[in-house]
Amino acid sequence: MTADDKTILGRKLFVIYDKKNPDKVEYLKRIMNELEKLEEITLSFENSGGKTPILKAYMGDIRAFLERGEDASAFLLRQGPDPLNIIMWLAVNGIVTGSTYVYFDKEDQAPVPPGNIRRILSLATAFFHKLNLDEIVRKDLLREAYVTRLLAAVNVFSQPDKEGIDSIHVLHSTSWGEAFSHNYDGEEGLQKIIQLASDAGDRFTIGDRNYFRLFVPDEARDRDVSTQVIKRIAEKLPYGAFNIKPEK
Repeated sequence: MTADDKTILGRKLFVIYDKKNPDKVEYLKRIMNELEKLEEITLSFENSGGKTPILKAYMGDIRAFLERGEDASAFLLRQGPDPLNIIMWLAVNGIVTGSTYVYFDKEDQAPVPPGNIRRILSLATAFFHKLNLDEIVRKDLLREAYVTRLLAAVNVFSQPDKEGIDSIHVLHSTSWGEAFSHNYDGEEGLQKIIQLASDAGDRFTIGDRNYFRLFVPDEARDRDVSTQVIKRIAEKLPYGAFNIKPEK
């Protein structure tokens, strides 16, 4: 093996196994593909005693199991307090597709409109590619990783009457095939987006929908939050055609 071969192998192993960064979305290591391209999943928000409900993602339509209070652990795919981290995990591991139907257990009790969760899941699934290490460009593994796709989800879990840019979920993938998800307050989120785009330089064009997407709930769109986000980013990143529109 050449020195470059060793570097590439080491970085592929790093992508799969490194867990030091808590924002990193776990790569699902598997031999069988039984969890790929599921036709149906069920999402359930469950109170855990804390401020934030736990989101549980299950394979299939298991609403009847949950309604009867039966043990559904055999169907559990993933759970956690950050719904967008779970959405990112479902997307980059190829578990859901654009045709996967999403059911909600007790839909009327979800802490946010289920329609918003469905929209973000659909967007993330279409925008972020399923990780395939064999498709990563060799030259990209021989240099520092940089952001290749970035989705900013604004005010998703904020109160409807919250003014301004309250919170930003920053979801992004890199040239090494890694994926990350983190929830920031408004100002921190803006700075994170600016930092990621700046580090990539002209390899990342924030005005191109192939690289950057902006998601805001309907309530936030009505108050021009999306315009505020775009304006703040554009002030710091003069390159690119800033004709960014929020997702509908």
